[in-house]
Amino acid sequence: MDQPDSLLTNAKYDVCITTITFFPDINATAKLMYDLAGDLADKGLKVVVLTQNRSYHDPNKIFPSFERIGGFDIIRVSLPSFDKNKGLAKLLMYLFFAQKASAKVKKIQANLFFAVFPPFFAAYYMMKKCLERSIPFVLILHDLHPDTAIRRKQISARHPLALLLKRQTRALMKESTRIVTLGRDVNEYLKRIYGVTEDRMVYIPNWGRPMPSSHGAKPDEEAPFTVLYAGNFGEASDFWTLLKAAKKVQELDRKISFLLVGNGRKRAALEDYAKKERIYNIRFSDFLPEEEYLELLRQASVCVVTLRESSMGMSVPSKFYYYLSAGKPILAILPEQSEVARAINEDCLGCVCTNDDPDCAAEAILKLKKDTVFYKKICMNVENVFRRKYSQQVCTEKYFNLIKELAGSCDK
Repeated sequence: MDQPDSLLTNAKYDVCITTITFFPDINATAKLMYDLAGDLADKGLKVVVLTQNRSYHDPNKIFPSFERIGGFDIIRVSLPSFDKNKGLAKLLMYLFFAQKASAKVKKIQANLFFAVFPPFFAAYYMMKKCLERSIPFVLILHDLHPDTAIRRKQISARHPLALLLKRQTRALMKESTRIVTLGRDVNEYLKRIYGVTEDRMVYIPNWGRPMPSSHGAKPDEEAPFTVLYAGNFGEASDFWTLLKAAKKVQELDRKISFLLVGNGRKRAALEDYAKKERIYNIRFSDFLPEEEYLELLRQASVCVVTLRESSMGMSVPSKFYYYLSAGKPILAILPEQSEVARAINEDCLGCVCTNDDPDCAAEAILKLKKDTVFYKKICMNVENVFRRKYSQQVCTEKYFNLIKELAGSCDK
C-alpha cells in the first residue's frame, strides 16, 4: 500500500525511528527495531519507522513504500540495488539512504526522533534536521565509526572519508539530546575520547525474545554436543581463535561439533581455512528464517560470541542477548573489560576467553560438556538473569521511560 506524501504530512507521531534495516529482514538490528516499534505502539505511542525499500541482505527483494503493521507505520524510501558486502557499494547505499531519509524527515511530524548508528551519514542528517526544528534527537549507538575502522587499520585516520566521518561523529556526540549505548565499556570510551557527560548517555542493552525453557535436562552424553555461532561474519569478530579451538577439540572429542551460521565478507576465508587445516567438525550455514534460527538456539549446547580487541568500547554483539534467551551457556572470545565479558563474569553466564587463546576456548567447551553439574548451574543462571535484565519487556520499557523523560521538551 502506498502512502501519498499529502497524507504523510498530515500524520502526527510521537516517535520516528530511522534504521536502514527493518522488518521483514531478519538480522539483529531489524528485529530489535521491530520489537521496539511494536512495544512503544502497544504502550499507546504513535510510531513511524523510516527505512529503505530493499532488503539489507538481499537487495533484489523490494518492500512496499508504506505499510501499517503491529500498530505502527513504516515508510520506506526508494534506493537502487547495492551489495552491502562491497565497500564502495555499501558506502553509496548509506549516502543514498541518508539523503532520501533526510528529505522525508521534512514531512514527518514527530515529537522525538531516534536514529540507529551506523549507517554513516543518516544519523547525522537526522540530527541536523532535529536541531533546525528544535526537536529532541536520540542516537542509538550500535557501532562507533570511523573509530572502529581506524582501529582495525581499514582506513587511515588522515583519509578524507575518515576525517569527514570523524567530524560528523563529533557533532553527534556533542549535539544529540541523548545517546543510547549498549555497554559500559562504550560509555567509558565516549567519556574519554569525546568528552560525553554521564547525564547524556543512557545505557540500554539489546535484548532477546523469551523462549521456552531448555535447561531442564542435563546434556545427553550420547547425543551430539553442538557449539553454535549465529551472526554476521564481519570485521568485529574474532573467528580465528574459535576455529583453532575447534581443531583442538576435534583431537580430543569427536562428539563435539561446531555450527557457524550466517553470511558476510569473511565467511569464504573461514571456510577455506577450515578446509586447509582439515577441521572436519565445523559446518557452515546461511542465515535462516526466524523460526529455524530459534530452533537452532534450542538445540545448541553452547553459544559463541566473539569480539576483536579493536572493537571493545565501540560495539556490543547483539547476538549475546538472543543467546541468553535460549538459556544456554555462553562461550565468549573477547577482551576481558568488554561489556559482554563483564556481564558473563558478574552473573556466571558461561566462560570468557581472551582473544588469541584457543587453548582456553577448547578447555571451556570440554568442561561444559563433561561437567554436567557446572553446565546445568550456568543454564539456570542464564535463564534467571535474562528474565531480570535482558528480556524484551525490560529493555524496551527503558526506551519508553526515556521518551517520557524527554517529552517535556517535545512540541505537543
